[in-house]
Amino acid sequence: MVRGAVLLVVVVCGAVSSCAGDPPPRPALESFCDGACQGAARCGSSYQACYSSCRADPSSASLASVRPEAGEVVGGCLTGLDCETIFNGPYDACWDKARAQTAPSAHLIAFCGPYSTSAFECGYWFSVEECETRLNIWTDAYLDRLAVCTQQATCAETDVCLNAVFGN
Repeated sequence: MVRGAVLLVVVVCGAVSSCAGDPPPRPALESFCDGACQGAARCGSSYQACYSSCRADPSSASLASVRPEAGEVVGGCLTGLDCETIFNGPYDACWDKARAQTAPSAHLIAFCGPYSTSAFECGYWFSVEECETRLNIWTDAYLDRLAVCTQQATCAETDVCLNAVFGN
């Protein structure tokens, strides 16, 4: 009987990757830089110099707001890009792939209804479904920053806040 209980725990822990002892997910910054630099190394650049530069680049700071599982998809995609795209971008195809392959989090699902309503009240059409497929790469903390924007007194203040969070 005890052996069956141990087996059940092992099977459950293997299926749910949140059991004690499992390594935490790799941050999106690491996945992104690793993938981009594997591609750059394939194209003749130094992996280590690329990786150090990528991690230190101020524009990479926004990757802290990307969910680890989305970062893994982007990093994997970057490894196979052609040399021209690796060095000059754009990486849109990899981000689109991450959006397509990353399931919406429970936090995002709860976020999208009020967010879409706020957008509608300010004259924009951003459906719940579009929200769940376009914002699914972002962390819960980033979504919380967006949610604060929807609580502004006016649509103009909401737009200013959203532009600040999105970086536009």
